[in-house]
Parts: sequence; C-alpha cells; structure tokens
Amino acid sequence: MAETLDSVLAQPYIDRECINVNDGSNDIISEIAYELTNNNSRINYLYKNNSGLRSSSNSGIKFAKAEFILPLDADYKIAPFYLSAALLIFSEKPFVKIVYGKAYRSGAENCF
Repeated sequence: MAETLDSVLAQPYIDRECINVNDGSNDIISEIAYELTNNNSRINYLYKNNSGLRSSSNSGIKFAKAEFILPLDADYKIAPFYLSAALLIFSEKPFVKIVYGKAYRSGAENCF
C-alpha cells in the first residue's frame, strides 16, 4: 500500500486528488494506511464499513471531486509519468473515454 501511494505522489502532474479508502479494516494495515494518509495533506482518508473491494472503489469514486478517476488497488503501482500520459491522450483525443496500461503489482507477486 505504501508503494501504491508513493507511486501516485511521485507523479509530476500535481493537480490530482488521492483518496485512500479503508474498507472497515481494523488491523495493523489500517493503522499504517491512516498514518500514511494523516501525515500527508495530499491524500484524503475515507473510512467505511466493510462491504468489499468494488464497494470501496465506488465509495472513493463518489467521494472524488476530480474529472478523471484512476482506481488503484493497494498492491498496484503506476509508472512515474502515467497520469501525464493518460491526460495527454484525453486532451488530444476527446472521444476517448478510458485509458489504461499494463499493471505492475507491488509486493510478493509482480505481474507485467
């Protein structure tokens, strides 16, 4: 999860909103998530009762104020210029509605 947040915060595109959704977890991971969020004004923390991954994503999307949304699971990272590249595609091709790339999962399992 720290790697995921770091990959978002490392983006040179600074006009972004980062929302960390805790889906009812009350273990050490939730404490870490809260600390990472609480110590960084660039991340908003949203706690909700446990109702599953998709519900958490939907809650984050509803909470968001941004025009474009990139849901990331806690074990995903984005490349350093991903947001800038994705937004460039949207600006050059207004008919495009979805932009995605190959996923890189952090932690014990890495996929390309």
